Amino acid sequence: MKIGIVGDLHIKKRIWQGINVEWDALREFKKIIKIAKDQKFEALILAGDTLDPVNSESMKYYQEAVREFPNPIYTILGQHDRNDPSWFTVDGITGESLHKQTLDIGGTVFYGLDNIPKFMLQEELNNVPEGVDYIVMHQFLKDVAPEHAWDLDSAWIPPHVKGVISGDVHNGTTIDYGMGEFHYTGGLVPQRVNEIGNVHSFIIVEDGKVKRQVVKPDRVFESITIESDEDLTKLDIKSSKSDIKPLYYIKYKTSVEGVKEKLDELKDDDTLLIYTRAVTKDIENALDMDEAYVKPSAILKDNIGKLTVSDPAKRLLNDLSDNPSSSVLTTFKEQMLAGI
Repeated sequence: MKIGIVGDLHIKKRIWQGINVEWDALREFKKIIKIAKDQKFEALILAGDTLDPVNSESMKYYQEAVREFPNPIYTILGQHDRNDPSWFTVDGITGESLHKQTLDIGGTVFYGLDNIPKFMLQEELNNVPEGVDYIVMHQFLKDVAPEHAWDLDSAWIPPHVKGVISGDVHNGTTIDYGMGEFHYTGGLVPQRVNEIGNVHSFIIVEDGKVKRQVVKPDRVFESITIESDEDLTKLDIKSSKSDIKPLYYIKYKTSVEGVKEKLDELKDDDTLLIYTRAVTKDIENALDMDEAYVKPSAILKDNIGKLTVSDPAKRLLNDLSDNPSSSVLTTFKEQMLAGI
């Protein structure tokens, strides 16, 4: 029996670095739906950040895609879709929340956790029921994005759990932290400049065994660096014959003679999408704001008002209220205001 686990779709009308790349994630999601249908998956689990943002347009196209899949779809909420969970329960499409629920697929048991504050994570992990094989989650809220998302100083999974299948990390990879394998689903299309070249994938669990299904996006994304005259040959790019225009991100030193003229030629080719960034000094150490991660603390500060009325936040507050320790509530308030 098979189940598919997909993370970080970020379905939206994508404007990538100011360039309209249409509905790339939606197109890739439809390919996964077809795979799931053709291979008779028992269910799909969406591991957070499915829509980004949640609005009538993104909901419409999400529902259009999942109507083609006849079996249950279970959801984990991430930081981008937790403020409005209505997207998986409207217009005749019923998705089931997997948060703090178990799901048995052919004898393999999954347990879900929505995106939760870092300081609550260990307590939640301690409450994972016996018999669970894999925890499916979208990561905890954290202040920085380290090389890997799991903070080994903050939380350990229970010994009876085989591993974690997690969203949030947009590069599909599996890491063994010495307490079971962590399978990061990987996004389906690049969301940032530094994601060009990532492994785009989703997870299939069949008869208890985890495997990664790599997905090749229909749109070509390529990053090119021009540091010297010798690099100019990298700009010998032919016109595209594809209906889906390839996108080239080109970072170049302004001191390279002839580079601007070559770039102007490429920009005049309406079969290509060209995004450029000029660098005047050391290209290796140049900081592209497009390549930087946005700290979740900023997201929290901007959304404190929204969180107090959203369904997932109410569930979070209920979890806190169940804990008789007032210090937990105090910690929650302090960390929300400071940015976890």
